[in-house]
Amino acid sequence: SAEGKLDQSAEVAYDARARHCAYFAHAMESRLASLHGPGQREALTEIAIDLGNLRAAWHWAIKQADADALSRLADTAYYFWQMQSRYRDGLEALSASIAALESQSGEAHAEQVLARLLDYQGWLFLRVGQLESARQALEASRACFRRNGDQFPATFGGDPRTALGVLALI
Repeated sequence: SAEGKLDQSAEVAYDARARHCAYFAHAMESRLASLHGPGQREALTEIAIDLGNLRAAWHWAIKQADADALSRLADTAYYFWQMQSRYRDGLEALSASIAALESQSGEAHAEQVLARLLDYQGWLFLRVGQLESARQALEASRACFRRNGDQFPATFGGDPRTALGVLALI
């Protein structure tokens, strides 16, 4: 029946989007080390070429409130936004993903990802001069990290206290 085909089509579309998101989450995650080494220029070019796919994967992860996919996409996307001065793009994507993950409060992995996303949002707000928004995001990040035993990622600026210290000097 036509209804059965529509249901099957929706299921196929869902599976395709989920596989696409997983593929690009892995692809972005695998480029992270290159952003901090001699392959930086090539990695930035590759990410720029795949930007539409990154956005599609990010939006799918938001729609599904998929903390794992957002976690795998976040670090590379954040450094790309920073290095390419795409602060507004980053703030838009982070705001939507933060809203999606806030609905999962209490789930430990989602809370850890939320802490990182809020930290990244704080740094980007600093970049665009929105100091009060930066402070709010960083304090929210700090509270999330605190609730999860202060386990900070081993990345530049992974501890919101660093950005709060920068903010205090401004």
